[in-house]
Amino acid sequence: MSRATGAGRRGSQDVNDAGRLRGDAPGRRRPSTVGRMLRALRMISSSQLSANSIARSFRFLLVATLNKLHQVFRTGNMKYAFERMYLENRDPWNYQYSAYERDKYECTLSCALTWRKASVSALEIGCSIGIFSGMLAGHFTKVTAMDISGEAIRVAVSHNRHLPNIEFLQGDIRALALEDRYNVIFCAEVFYYLGERDAQLVCRQLARHLAPGGVIIFVAGAAGHNPTPFCWRAVLATTFHQDSIQLVDDPMRPYEIVVFSRPASA
Repeated sequence: MSRATGAGRRGSQDVNDAGRLRGDAPGRRRPSTVGRMLRALRMISSSQLSANSIARSFRFLLVATLNKLHQVFRTGNMKYAFERMYLENRDPWNYQYSAYERDKYECTLSCALTWRKASVSALEIGCSIGIFSGMLAGHFTKVTAMDISGEAIRVAVSHNRHLPNIEFLQGDIRALALEDRYNVIFCAEVFYYLGERDAQLVCRQLARHLAPGGVIIFVAGAAGHNPTPFCWRAVLATTFHQDSIQLVDDPMRPYEIVVFSRPASA
């Protein structure tokens, strides 16, 4: 995602649950949406903010309101939940400085470089603030990185302005319709926010964007550390061939890196 792209009953929880869905330890309790909105209004009315900060506060008010409406009507749409989360914290999972995340990125990249058959293009689904995107740029001619959150994309662009071969897009994997096909597609810690009802649609979308001979690199919490009620690895195996699975027994949170490819008959 962010890594986030999706919906589903479990995914419709408030953004306070975003870390818990991924399996992270919960942080300190965030103020309520109403409290945040009132605080933003007070700061705007007292002229304590710069023009950029006022614009950011208005964006927060808008996305907080839209997020609350989606919660009330149980639409399952998490887009505004993630917009709100990134407005509150530009790096909610500490991707930029976490040693755990850095090690996971390096393991994921090493796996991709081992299994890829071409290095023309890579697609990262759920790129968040673009830290891994920047690492990919040194190994692929073109990197397309997408996230459902426009706020995350803003930060990702600012982190990677010096890398001309990365294209950042705001989008949802369920509605993705790119012209290119990719040698490697990365789906790391992102499908937790998608409902089981979207499983086959996601598989079709991945197949549509995977180049002949391409591979999918799927990363998720290991057994017992995967918070979704169903196994996405098993879902992907209904459409793709599982070539490899690597269990990384990290003491902070074990995870698995799985390589999928098109079946020979596809």
